[in-house]
Formats: sequence, C-alpha cells, structure tokens
Amino acid sequence: MTDQQHADTIGPAGVCRTPHLDALMEEGVTFSRAFTACPMCTPSRATVMTGLYPHEHRLVMNAHSALTLQERLSEGTRTIGTTLRERGYRTVYAGKWHVGSSLPTEHGFDEELKKRAAHDHPECGRVRDKVVLKDRTGEKVLAGGSDALPSETDEFRLAEAVNGWLEAHQEDEEPFFLFASCGKPHVPWIVPEPYASLYDPQQILEWPSYRDDWRGRPETYRKNYLNINFCRLPNQWPVMAKALAKYFGLVTMVDDAFGSIVKKLEETGLIDHTMIIFTSDHGEMMGRHGLVGKTAIMLDDLIRVPLVVYWKGRLIPGMRDELVSLQDLFHTLMEVAGGQADGKLDSVSFLPSLYGKDGTGRDAVYVEHHGTTAMQCVRAVRTARYKYVFRAHETDELYDLEQDPDEMVNRIHDPGYAEPKERLREMLLQWSEASGDFARQAIVSCFANEEGVVFESEVMEEQTP
Repeated sequence: MTDQQHADTIGPAGVCRTPHLDALMEEGVTFSRAFTACPMCTPSRATVMTGLYPHEHRLVMNAHSALTLQERLSEGTRTIGTTLRERGYRTVYAGKWHVGSSLPTEHGFDEELKKRAAHDHPECGRVRDKVVLKDRTGEKVLAGGSDALPSETDEFRLAEAVNGWLEAHQEDEEPFFLFASCGKPHVPWIVPEPYASLYDPQQILEWPSYRDDWRGRPETYRKNYLNINFCRLPNQWPVMAKALAKYFGLVTMVDDAFGSIVKKLEETGLIDHTMIIFTSDHGEMMGRHGLVGKTAIMLDDLIRVPLVVYWKGRLIPGMRDELVSLQDLFHTLMEVAGGQADGKLDSVSFLPSLYGKDGTGRDAVYVEHHGTTAMQCVRAVRTARYKYVFRAHETDELYDLEQDPDEMVNRIHDPGYAEPKERLREMLLQWSEASGDFARQAIVSCFANEEGVVFESEVMEEQTP
C-alpha cells in the first residue's frame, strides 16, 4: 500500500513508468474503478483493516487531529490481522501504520518489522531544484531533488526489511499475511537521483482540467488551505510541471522498491503460491483542476485508487471496470483464506471478478469526509455514470461522468439532471440509514427543507352572531 497515489500513474497507459507493476498487470487483474472510503490516511487505512466505514470505526480524521472522534480503534474491533490469524496465518506488518495511535501488534499482527535507520535521509537537507510555496506563514518545499542515495529512502529500507523476512521464512510451512506500507508518493515530493531527473517537465502536458476556475463549486476548492497537503497552483503550468516531474519520479522509485519484493518472492519460490495486492490509501490531485494534495473533495482524482491483484496462474488477467471499494479487501481476503463473510460488515468480496465472472461488483460506492482542520460533513455516492456529493454547509455537487469525465461542470442545479440527482439522494439516504451514519439526520434535514416550507391552512368563514 502506497500513500496518496493517483490511479492514473500506473500501467502501460499510465503517466509514470512502473515496469515492475506493469509486469504483474499483464498476468493479473487491474480494477479501473476502485475507490477509497475516505480520501484521508487514517480513515481509509482503518477501513481497509476493519471492513467498516469511517463513521462505523470512528477514526474519522487523521489520528493526530485535535478534532477526531477517536485516536485508536475501539477495544475488540476485528481487523484483517485478527481474522487471518484465527485462520492459521502468521500476520506481519511493515512500514507506515497510521491506523490511530495504537500499534499493529495491538490489532492482530504477530510482529512489526523494523527498518534500519537511515544514514542520510533524502528529506534531511541538501534539497535542490526546489518548488517552494510562499504564504503568510512562511515557505514550504512542495518538491525537489536530493543528493541522498535511494537506498536511504523509507521505501527501499521498507523493501529491505520485507525481503529479509521473506528470506528468513521461505521454508516455513505456516501461511503468512504480510502488509507492507510505504509513505510515498505523499507530499513533499523530494526524490533522490536518478529519479529526480527521470522526467522532463517540458514533456509533461497540461491536464485538460488544469485551468478550472471552480465556478459553481463549493468554497472548499478555494478556501480549505492546508499548505503543501492541499494547495492551489492554477495558471502556472511550468511550475506545476516542475513539481510533477518529482512526483512522477517518486512513483517510479516506489515501483522499483516494490519490484525488489516481487523479485525476492521469485527467488525464494514463494511467488508460486502467494497472492500479491498493490493499492494506495487514496489519490492525489496532481495538479488536476489546479489543485495539489488532498482535502474534503470528492473528485475521482482523490477517491479513485490503483488496485492490482496478482496470483500466479490462478486468475483471468485483464482490466475490470466494476465498482469496488477498498473495504472489499476484507471479505476478499477472508474468502481467499477459506473463511466466511461477516454479515455485519459492508464489505463485498471481489474474488469472482478475479476469476473473470461478469455481473459482479457494486451498484455504487460511498465515500465520506469529516474535515481536516475544521469539522465538515461530506458524503458522496458514485455509480458507474453519476456522482452526487452532499455537503451540509456548502453547495452540493452532481457530475455526469459519462459526458464529463474530467468533472468540470457541476450539474446540481441543472433541471435536466433532476432525475439522477433525486435517485442518488435516495440511495445516499438508504445507505446512511443502513450503515448507521451519525450524519443521517443532517442529510434528512437538508433534503427536507431545500425548497423552503409550504404552509397549508383552512380559513374559517367569519360567522355573524
């Protein structure tokens, strides 16, 4: 699992070079419409771990936020780790956790691998060729190159730790589940050579949506500033391209680190009976719509994620376009391990899709956000064609993804889209009730009084005494 990786960065048709992942995609299954339950680290990762929506596991913001409901999963919450361990798997965690303030070993993992200390981390000084953001609070480095060695990055040291474990346990009869999580290509985009110079900014073409003026959009697009974690770089494409060259370099670097793990699986023979899943916790605006980073925005750039599954000789390879959610990983892995689905979880196994079965997947995916530095109430329902976004205190959004794949025109007030708007609203209401969403009353209240109250009364005729 990577952090903040746009779904369009991978594969032969992607904007980045990912040769190791491309090789797995040739014989594996790639989901073109896989989505996170929340475009934020902690809520998304906790959903993957538990199969629960953020409002259900209650880690609704990043664990370090002063506004979050909980800082850690509730006592007794079942995770992928606990469930697979019950089925006889040795469970191992490596890398970025960020599922609250607790530890992996408190939530079903037998051990947590430790990376060796970095001697010269790329983000510690000597950053050159910088893209710097200046605001009222100072300067922040969004992107840049580093003179450090790739081997000193978190990603290669993570792969080193994973490869060491695989080497040491290759003869074990006990099956294992190993979750390896890295922190890139999350901002800041600081990358060592040769990756820092791998992409020429002048060869990076401007996105069709780059000069979006956010007309008809919620104020969040303009106002919810979070330094490099969410910023705006509109109408400055040369600067944006310079920064993107570093982001692309990070994606390729991560692919190389991931590729070393795949190579180790091949060398040990473990790849013959090991399923490999590659994904990310959420997307990245990547300059689309003139925006960088992430926040309470439900554009596909943020909520869609890469999802690739490889299982040597067992799957029907290809690209699948059914709707899946990251929380579906829970029941998919349960089924692979021979377990039964938990009826209390809104997780749908996509194992039939891996075997080429049609008519699988979801009718819709649901995404939520509760804010970052300020409380918000945002809910989205996304079908194959439409997306509706509910905002308790701002204008709602409606996109026709078939006619407008770049999500440039908000159709929420277009009378020609009244039918899909009402249909998706009803779907959202039903989902919020079925999942016990604590924001349901806000949704009901906003929908009920959108057009104002109409009073009816009976006028009594005046009677003469």
